[in-house]
Amino acid sequence: MEINGENVVGEEIENLIDNSDDGKLVWDNSQLEAFIICMEEEVKVGNRSSGTFCPAGWKNMVKGMRVRIGKKYELKQLRSKFNHVRVEYKAFVSLLAETGVGYNVEMGMVIVETERWPKLMKVNTHYGKFRKK
Repeated sequence: MEINGENVVGEEIENLIDNSDDGKLVWDNSQLEAFIICMEEEVKVGNRSSGTFCPAGWKNMVKGMRVRIGKKYELKQLRSKFNHVRVEYKAFVSLLAETGVGYNVEMGMVIVETERWPKLMKVNTHYGKFRKK
C-alpha cells in the first residue's frame, strides 16, 4: 500500500493509522481485551450503575488503558469504543436469538447456512460482522 508516496505494509500501516492526529484509533484484539478488563473492574467497584460509567469510572479506565497498553487514550476514544461494543453485543445477542443460528465455541464462530445470510442481513446490517469472525 502506498501512503504519502511511500510503500508501507502490515504493521507499518497499523502504526501509521494508530498514530494519526485525527483522533481515530484502530483497535486490535489486545487493546480491546484490555479495555474490556478495565470495564469489568469498574463494574465490580460500582462505577457503572446505569447504562454507562460514572466520571470516576471513565477516569480510571483512561488510566488503566495507559498502564495496560502503554499509550494515552482520550476519554472520547473510550466512550466511542464503548458505544460500538454495546451495539455489536446487542446485534450478536439478537443474531443468536434467530431461528437456525448457532454458535461454535471451539471455532468462535456463528454457524448459519450460507443461503440464510442475505435474509439475516436484511433483518440487521450489523449481523454481517459475525459472518466470518
